[in-house]
Amino acid sequence: MAVAFTRSETPGTEEATLFYGNERDADTLSIKEDGIRPTEERNRALFAWETRSLVRRRVLQVVIGVLGLVIIAFIILAFKLSASDNEYSYLGTARFKPKEKHIDFKNAAGQFVLSADIGLTLSSGLEERHSMSKSRSKYVTADGVTLILTQETEFILSVNWTSSSKEPTVFMDCFKLSSAHWYGGSELLLQEWPLEKVQVNMGQYVPQSILSSLNKSAQTFGPVLERYWLSSRGVAIIVDVSVPLHVSINASRDGKLCIKSDINGYLQPAVSYLGYRILSGYNPRDLHLTVIDTFLGKPSRIPNEALIKKPSWVIGNYSENTSQNSIASLCDNISSFNCGYVVIDSQYGENNGTYKSCQIAKRIGCKVSMKIHPYLQISSKEFSEAARKSYLVRDCGGKVPGLIKWSNSLSACIDLTSDASKVWFKKMLVSLGSDSFEFHGGDVTHLPSCYQFYNKTMDPGRLSYEYAKFAVSMNGSSIHVGHKTQTLPIFVRMTSKEPTWAGLKTLIPTVLTYGIMGYPYILPSVVGGHRGDLSKELYIRWMQVNTFLPGIQFEVDKAPWSFDEETKTIVKILLELRAHLSPVILDAFRNVTITGVPIIRPLWWVAPMDPIALTIDSQFMLGDTYLVAPVLERSKSAMSVYLPVGHWQEQFGKRAKINNKKAGISQTYDVKLKSVLYFKCLAYIIV
Repeated sequence: MAVAFTRSETPGTEEATLFYGNERDADTLSIKEDGIRPTEERNRALFAWETRSLVRRRVLQVVIGVLGLVIIAFIILAFKLSASDNEYSYLGTARFKPKEKHIDFKNAAGQFVLSADIGLTLSSGLEERHSMSKSRSKYVTADGVTLILTQETEFILSVNWTSSSKEPTVFMDCFKLSSAHWYGGSELLLQEWPLEKVQVNMGQYVPQSILSSLNKSAQTFGPVLERYWLSSRGVAIIVDVSVPLHVSINASRDGKLCIKSDINGYLQPAVSYLGYRILSGYNPRDLHLTVIDTFLGKPSRIPNEALIKKPSWVIGNYSENTSQNSIASLCDNISSFNCGYVVIDSQYGENNGTYKSCQIAKRIGCKVSMKIHPYLQISSKEFSEAARKSYLVRDCGGKVPGLIKWSNSLSACIDLTSDASKVWFKKMLVSLGSDSFEFHGGDVTHLPSCYQFYNKTMDPGRLSYEYAKFAVSMNGSSIHVGHKTQTLPIFVRMTSKEPTWAGLKTLIPTVLTYGIMGYPYILPSVVGGHRGDLSKELYIRWMQVNTFLPGIQFEVDKAPWSFDEETKTIVKILLELRAHLSPVILDAFRNVTITGVPIIRPLWWVAPMDPIALTIDSQFMLGDTYLVAPVLERSKSAMSVYLPVGHWQEQFGKRAKINNKKAGISQTYDVKLKSVLYFKCLAYIIV
C-alpha cells in the first residue's frame, strides 16, 4: 500500500490518496495542512477501508458464484427440454410421442390446446416406419397395427388406425376435456352446456331414444346426434361416418372424451378401423362456420312457414261420443290464441276418433298434421300385408319380421332402406288425408336386437337417415331424429321435457346443442313439458322462453285456459310479441339457407373470446338481433343478466341503452311474473 498527497479543491486541506497494489481506490483521507493526524486515527481509518474493500470482494465473489449456478441450471434445463422435445415427432398441427402414444394438437394461432392419449387398447408401442412425405407419417406396431397421420390442409389433420389382423381390433383414443369448454355431440335427457359438465358412459353412438334414461343413473345418447365436438379454444373433432363408433364423455368423472371403434352392435364384418379429423381455427365461431361449409352442410330452403308464424296444438283423438258442446268449447279456445296446425294421433286405419279430430281442425280453420311412425302392430291388417310383401325389417335369419315393442304393443318396423317399402308406406299415408305429418320414432332403440335391412347396410343409423328423407318427401312438418340430415328442410322435434323447473333449465342447452350439431330448424318440447302437473308460474316462464324459439307447440291438456285469466292474458301478450318478432325470426330462417348459422345462438357467437360468454347456459341470441335472458327459477324477484361487449338496448321498461366498449358487464333487474328480459343488439364488437 502507498500514500500520495495531492492538493484538494477545498482550501485548507490536502488529500492523501491510498493505492492498493496497482489499483486506485476511491477512498481518501483528509489531512489538515497543519499536520498529519495521529497514527492511531490513521490506522483506524485504514483498517475500516480495508474491511470495506474485503466485504466488497466477497460480495462480488458470491454474486459471480450465484450467476454461475444460474447459468449452469439454465444449461441443464435447456438440455432437458431439448431432449424432451426430441421425443416428439412434429407434423403440421400436431406433435406426437410414439413411445408414449400421446399427441397434442394446436389451433390456428399455433397454441397447443388439445391433448390425447391414443391407441389405449394396444399392448405394444408404436415405431415410426418412415415419413411418407412432409405431410404424412406412418407408425406401426409389432402385431400389425398401423397409424397414419396426414396433414390434409393447413388446418385439418387426419388420424387413421387400421389393422392387418383377421380378428377385429378395437381402437380407442381419449381426449382431455380440461383447459377448454366443449359443445355439440348429442341430444341428452339432462342436457348441459358446455358439454364437459355431463357424464355419459361408453355406449354405441347411434340415434336412440333418451327416454330410456329416465329410470337409469347413467345417460344415453339421444335421437339427434353428430360425430362432431367443438372446443372453445379453436379445435374440433369429427369422426368418419364409416367407423363403428362408441363414445364416452367424462365417464367415471375422468375428464375425457373417448372415441372407440368397436363392431359390437353394428352387425359389421371384421373391419378394424378408427378414423377422425382434427380441425384447427382461431375461435369456436369461426371454426364452426368452417365445419358447416366443409362437413355439415345446410338446408336449401326453409321448412313449413305455418309452424314459424303460428302455434300448433296437440289435441289427441276424440271419440265419436264426444259432445258437440265440448268440441265447440275447444274450437273457441284454440281460435282465440291463433292456430297453424292441429296435431292428432293416427293408428293407421283403426276407428280411433281421427275423423272427429279432423273435424275440429277444419272447423277452426287450422291445417291438420298427423302424428305417425314406422311401426305396425302385429294385430293390424297393415302388418299382415307388409309382412307378406317383405316390407318390414327382418330378423337375423332374414326370413321373418323382427319384432319390437312400440307403445306397449308387439310391432315391426317398416324397412325404409327399400324403395318398394317407401312407395307402399307413402300410399298408406296419403289415404289418411292429412295436410302434413309429424314423424315420430325412427331411432335405433326401436329396432330388433338382431336385424337385417333390405339394402344390407351395416350402419343402424341408416334407418334414421332414410326415415328423415322420407319425411321430407311426404311434406312432413317435423321429424324426431337427426343424423347426417342437416341439409333437409324440416323441423327437428326435441324430445319431450319433464314438466319441472329442472326440465325447463335443460331447454336452452338443448336448443343450443341442436344448433351446433347443424340442426337450426328446432321444434321445442311443448309449452310446459310433456304430461304431468305443473304450476302456473312454471307454465308462464316456459312460454316466455318458447316465444323466441323457432316454433311453438301447445298441448290442449295443458292449455293456457287450464289455469286462470291472468295466464291466458300473459300468453296472448307473448303471442303478440311473437308476431312482432316474426320478421326477425324469418330472416334468421332464411339466413340458414345462405350461411348455415344457427337461428338460436350461444352468447359466445357475438363474443367468441369472452370466458364468461363461453359458459352461459341460461341466455341466448335470436339471430344477431336480440339477446334473451329468461327467468328459469321459481319465485325469482331479481336476476342478473350478462351483456357482452357491444351496444345494447333494453326492450322493456325505459328501454335504456347500454354501451360496453371494453368488457362485458352483469346487470341486475327486478322481475315480475310477466317480465320478459330481452335486449336489442345495436352493434357488437369482436375483441
